[in-house]
Amino acid sequence: MLCDTSRLRCLVRIVRRRWAHRAAPRPDRPEGCPERLDLDFLPYVWRYPRDSRPRVLAALSEHAPGCRCAVCAGTVTRPGSWPT
Repeated sequence: MLCDTSRLRCLVRIVRRRWAHRAAPRPDRPEGCPERLDLDFLPYVWRYPRDSRPRVLAALSEHAPGCRCAVCAGTVTRPGSWPT
């Protein structure tokens, strides 16, 4: 499963998650590992479709040529709604 959402949606979710957990850590984070907004990460997210996505798809083709890969370009709301 490859979740391929828009750049803007990814950036909004990153900022929203950081804002929502500014006072207390997320429950899925290890203790002592606070949520932070890494300014080097934001350009990576913005350039992902151009720079990294083609490499990810090429690696999938090379290392798992017979494997089915579902690409979700929209919003996935819950794991139960994912294709099987």
